[in-house]
Amino acid sequence: MWINRYIAWQFKHNVIRLLCSTVVHNNYFLFHNEHMADTVLPTLDFIAGIVETSGSFFFTKSGSYTLPVFQVKLVGREKHIIELIIKKLGLTEVVHEYLHGGRHYAVLTVRRRSTIERVIIPTFDNRLLGVKKTQFNTWRDQFYKQQLAKLPIVSQETQ
Repeated sequence: MWINRYIAWQFKHNVIRLLCSTVVHNNYFLFHNEHMADTVLPTLDFIAGIVETSGSFFFTKSGSYTLPVFQVKLVGREKHIIELIIKKLGLTEVVHEYLHGGRHYAVLTVRRRSTIERVIIPTFDNRLLGVKKTQFNTWRDQFYKQQLAKLPIVSQETQ
């Protein structure tokens, strides 16, 4: 399914690139922006396709705390895609770049619980497929269990 989403996005991307190519009419430069297609915000289905192939949902330990983490890692030359995802989802996180094994990577990491609850979970709920859907559902359920564990217990005697 994500392949169909990617193919549809790629077709749209190529059409936009074609439409935004240089047009000269009566010796006037009318319109040229070869990178415009790279600034069109991706759809949520396209983002889901990227996450299905290059995203992760996991927990990490920080001292005595267990933190939920959402991460997307792409090769460095695709950093602009992560920046478009950040813009589309309204995130405030920054893209981190690093070299490992001679390869350049760009990574988006979201650890803030409020962002995970307000943006990440609603965005990917019922949008992913296959193994990534199972990984997401397990991660989401564990996230909510942690949130419930933080709530104060109210006994029936005090009600």
